[in-house]
Amino acid sequence: MKSGNVVNKSWEGTDGRKISDLNKEMQVYIRKFERLKLILNDSHFTGESIGKFLSRIDMFISKFENAEFHIAIAGVVKAGKSSLVNSIIGKELASTSVNPETAVLTKFRAGFGRDYIRVKFYSSSEWKELWDSVHENDSSGFLNEYKNLEAEQVKHKWIDHEDKNIEVNDEQDLKEIIEEWTSSRNRKHLFVKEVEVGIKDFVLPEKIVFVDTPGLNDVVSYRSNITKKFLNSANAVLLCVFCKGLNTGDLQNMYPIFNKCSENPEKLYIIGTQIDTLNNNPIDQWTEIKGKWITYFDGRSCYNSYEQADNNIIGVSSYVYNLSRNYEFLTEKERKELVSIIDKFDGDVNNPIREGKRISNVSSVRNKIFDETISYHQISLVEDIKHEFNSIKSEINAYLVNSRKQQDRLLESSNANLSQIVQEYNATNTAHQEILSRRKDLQQTMSDITRQAEEDFYLLKKSIQKLNLEGL
Repeated sequence: MKSGNVVNKSWEGTDGRKISDLNKEMQVYIRKFERLKLILNDSHFTGESIGKFLSRIDMFISKFENAEFHIAIAGVVKAGKSSLVNSIIGKELASTSVNPETAVLTKFRAGFGRDYIRVKFYSSSEWKELWDSVHENDSSGFLNEYKNLEAEQVKHKWIDHEDKNIEVNDEQDLKEIIEEWTSSRNRKHLFVKEVEVGIKDFVLPEKIVFVDTPGLNDVVSYRSNITKKFLNSANAVLLCVFCKGLNTGDLQNMYPIFNKCSENPEKLYIIGTQIDTLNNNPIDQWTEIKGKWITYFDGRSCYNSYEQADNNIIGVSSYVYNLSRNYEFLTEKERKELVSIIDKFDGDVNNPIREGKRISNVSSVRNKIFDETISYHQISLVEDIKHEFNSIKSEINAYLVNSRKQQDRLLESSNANLSQIVQEYNATNTAHQEILSRRKDLQQTMSDITRQAEEDFYLLKKSIQKLNLEGL
């Protein structure tokens, strides 16, 4: 089936810099870190301090090279989460079955000309940690599922398995393979840590990833715990709630998420789904519902203001968007249904594709995510890497300068009057005659110390010059 894409806006940061330019700036500083590492390795100095500097540099390189922006799409079961995923990626890849299907974190990103799937498995240590945790909490439902699926029979095959990379040429095959590795009905999913899906025509910057998560109220609490844990580190969260069904149970699932996002609640968006199911005058009806929701979330423990709550609560109809996107492939019945929904929203029924996408409000979600979160994140990353580089460079420079001072003092000591050193030593050493007899050895030792100190001084001087003058 032919697919359209919602993510096609020019990717430009809030300060006018394009994401590609920000990424290039990141790469410049990553190369500076690598050069700094070479200078330290070339300095011929070892020891705990140098080792710590090298470890920190490796950590920073890894952090910034692999920095991704994760947009988690979460929600209770049957909240329309998977439909929203499909409308964002422009393909029917996430299962919209009435039964909860998504059992594994599934990441969707740009494939840059190819469709692929990468499956990552648990290591032995990770599996042991998981296994111990579910035994401590038998109520998780994991053990029953593990037993019912007879997963023990295939455990040896998948634990510690290397990443599985699958190239796909057909969209239907792509959907089926995703389901094979993520469906709760397939026992293999229990050993899968995450699945990454690259989509060849998904227009998205390289480091930005949409993540489909298991339901927050999944009957197997182990799966919902995976989601809750991931939401803690996600850069943005789209929390899907059926527009007509916000209840006490939903609030009990949602408030803890706000607690974990307390430092930046603006990253959490509440998506009122399926607004096309509202009766006559759905726009007015959604406005009324949203007003009530704002009273639940504008307090200090959530958005902390009416304005932020108003901005971050958004009504959408992924179903209408997907109908509009695939309009040329719809049956006559489906086209009539789309026109009926557009008419209910007082839209232009003569232009169903454009109007369907407009009233679906899916583009509004994407624009808010980018304009208010992604671009700030990219700029923040660049500022962060600059700060970390300048900080560690200053620390290394101070360390080298201090080492140079120590070598200066050693040189002064080695050039001191040898007889004075022997005299001072005699005053505190009863083996006077023995030291005198070893005077030649002491002279040779002091000569060696002087030569080594001068060599170290030269190397230190060379390292400091590199650090300060080679364009870092």
